[in-house]
Amino acid sequence: KILKNLRNSNSSDAERFDAYMTFTKSILQNCCAQSLRDVQARIADIIDQEATAEEKNTVVIKLGFHEELDCAKEKFESLDDILGEAGIKVIYDYPHLRNVK
Repeated sequence: KILKNLRNSNSSDAERFDAYMTFTKSILQNCCAQSLRDVQARIADIIDQEATAEEKNTVVIKLGFHEELDCAKEKFESLDDILGEAGIKVIYDYPHLRNVK
């Protein structure tokens, strides 16, 4: 019911605020504050806040968090060069494709 009140656009600002406060108090009563701080700190250590702010709709994970993710990022960043080289090779091997648009 609390979340429904938060999302209800027909509710007044005061009603939404009251619902938000009730929801927040419920979380604080049922959660260990130290655990929440630990989770927040771990998330802050993982997320590149500057890059995330620049990207707008994407969360950017810092390099060094996960080796396989870092490898995938490096490959993605070099994708333009790889595709450019492949295009040059295709044109070299199949010169008649130069005029295809």
